[in-house]
Amino acid sequence: MASEDIPIYTYDIGDRVRISARSTWAKGATGTIDVPPEGIADILGDDDPPYEGCRRVVKGRKGPREMYWVVLDEPQVDADGDGPYIEGEFDAEDIEPIAPNWRRTTALQN
Repeated sequence: MASEDIPIYTYDIGDRVRISARSTWAKGATGTIDVPPEGIADILGDDDPPYEGCRRVVKGRKGPREMYWVVLDEPQVDADGDGPYIEGEFDAEDIEPIAPNWRRTTALQN
């Protein structure tokens, strides 16, 4: 996959997910994909890409990274011990689907 190729939506609003053991926080927590709350756009810097629904694509060291907003079923403390948080942004690589609403696609868009 070329660095300019970005996977199209992997998750949709309302999809049930589990945070993987690879995540830096909320390991094993379950939740629902959703749009971020009002005010998140104000926190993002001018150079940060905005959310498009429940997803945004950010620049990573190895290319684009898909990020999703997840509302957690139970509050979680982050890796620094801060929180508890009831929602947050997670890398798509740290999210695992909970069936039956999984709609993975292999299509790419530029």
